[in-house]
Amino acid sequence: MGPCTMDVAAAGGLILFFSLLVGLILVALGSLCLRGLFFLVVLSNTAVATIEVIWPEIRCRIGSSKAGTWAGSWRSGPCR
Repeated sequence: MGPCTMDVAAAGGLILFFSLLVGLILVALGSLCLRGLFFLVVLSNTAVATIEVIWPEIRCRIGSSKAGTWAGSWRSGPCR
């Protein structure tokens, strides 16, 4: 058997790269879905010729603390 030519130290960099890539994909998909929702709300409100856009209540919870609240909580307080 010849000498090992694999770079074992590169495995840590690859694990970090792929975990960050998966995180970026998840954040991008969530952002894209939220943008699509906003576009559809504006489109449907302009289709019925309303003067101002009526936003639906969007409540999501990530985690269990008040710091884990997301979309909609800036307007109506913490998610319940």
